[in-house]
Amino acid sequence: EELQDGNYKEVHAQLDSTMKASLSTEQMAVLGPIIKQSGEFQSFDKQSIEEKDGFYVVVLVAKYSDQNRVYTVSFNSEDEIAGLFIK
Repeated sequence: EELQDGNYKEVHAQLDSTMKASLSTEQMAVLGPIIKQSGEFQSFDKQSIEEKDGFYVVVLVAKYSDQNRVYTVSFNSEDEIAGLFIK
């Protein structure tokens, strides 16, 4: 939800130290136009959570008015974001 609303500082604060070092809030802002071109957010259609190599991997399929997006977010044992992918 924070990504969709453009609250990149809020998302950045949740990143682990490795992600914070390699991904600035300015770089995260590049995601805004990608998300906006999908249209209006409608709902999360599907979700899954699995544990892999000590991380929890959450996959969310988001329905938008023009195009769906798949968000894959990995969390470490301290609930920090250790991976973030958008398709």
